[in-house]
Amino acid sequence: MHRLFRGRAAFLVLGCMLGDPNARSADDVSRHISALKSNDQIEQQKAAIALGESRDERAVAPLLAVLSNRNPYLRNRAAEALGKIGAPAVEPLLTALKDAKVRASAAEALGGTQDTRAVDPLIAVLKDSDQEVRESAARALGKIGDPRAVEPLLAALKDSVFGVRHAAGRALGAIPDTGPVTSLLAMLKNGDVQDRCRSAEALGNIKNQHPNAVDRSPSPAASGNTVDARVGETLVTALKDANEKVRAAAAAALGEIRDVRAVEPLLGVLKDSDARVRANAALALGDIGDKRAVEPMLPLLHDGNDYVREQAAAAQLDFKDVRAVEPLIAVLKDGNVNVRRYAVWALGLIKDARAVEPLISTLKDRAVIVREYAATALGNIGDARAVEALTAAQKDNHYLGANARKAAAAALARIKAAGAAEPQATTPTTSR
Repeated sequence: MHRLFRGRAAFLVLGCMLGDPNARSADDVSRHISALKSNDQIEQQKAAIALGESRDERAVAPLLAVLSNRNPYLRNRAAEALGKIGAPAVEPLLTALKDAKVRASAAEALGGTQDTRAVDPLIAVLKDSDQEVRESAARALGKIGDPRAVEPLLAALKDSVFGVRHAAGRALGAIPDTGPVTSLLAMLKNGDVQDRCRSAEALGNIKNQHPNAVDRSPSPAASGNTVDARVGETLVTALKDANEKVRAAAAAALGEIRDVRAVEPLLGVLKDSDARVRANAALALGDIGDKRAVEPMLPLLHDGNDYVREQAAAAQLDFKDVRAVEPLIAVLKDGNVNVRRYAVWALGLIKDARAVEPLISTLKDRAVIVREYAATALGNIGDARAVEALTAAQKDNHYLGANARKAAAAALARIKAAGAAEPQATTPTTSR
């Protein structure tokens, strides 16, 4: 619309152009309902999204029919749309929940409605024989957030399928009640190995849903939140569990919680005999971001396990500490592509001039993704010594080298434009 249409005159002109908005809305709904039957899958999905935004009750029956469509993307869009329509869709969805063909999609849609009428029926299908239905029901109960779901979701933490257990843990975190925390802490202390692993994972998920669920203050007493203090304390104790799977789960959960009081205990398990524990401890320390961990973690860059080395290098993305420059340069020839990729990325974020020449050499790495990251890192550092090598890198002739060529061109432009100004760090096209 041109700027000359202003004020009341513009409103009158637009009113004449658009006609009655209610009539127009009704026409749109009818058109979108018809589009659900299109042979074009993209058009079908667009129609489902639009019907959800309309929140029009007339769309309920057509969207329910789509829940049995063979296209999973369309089923998801229809479920999301029914959830947005809300209360008018609840009873039809509860009926659909009894149909095995659409039960999973109906459960997802009921979660979107956030209607408490769905709680008991969803609890019932947490025991469905279909794992997709159980997972959908757990997610839905988390969205509704009714405390009645706590005990059934705790039971679902023992499901044989990881996806169901993960959904149940996240759902417990979404319920505004301290009951799940107390029960999970009891499982972590007294359960069998599986219970201890799953409760640790769930406690990390609770943090994801409720940022205030875990106290990050240096002193537990400072917040007066005794439940919060017990979470970190119990997870730290679990770092000494006799079972390596429990230790690994506890380390990962402490990283999710990001409690600085866990730094010293996590440093203590960097030498654990189990590689998964060492890797999860490195990942957790990176997530917490406390620079006390920088030097103790550097030896892990030469660990015998690939995954441990990857996590030790990835943690340097969070620290951005100059003490890691020489150790990171040393692993630019590591046999693992992800170790090299993270090392290059971290050096670009630290922006230390010592890394320029090694990164120039890395522009010829055998892996295209590492070459791309090296170009981006050199652009971040902004040293003119890289200009000639980046110019040559623009001719990378590998058939997958488009991103590397683009990164080299972007890095050159930044170096030339920056001049005396310090370049701002950018992220490679292909990230973590």
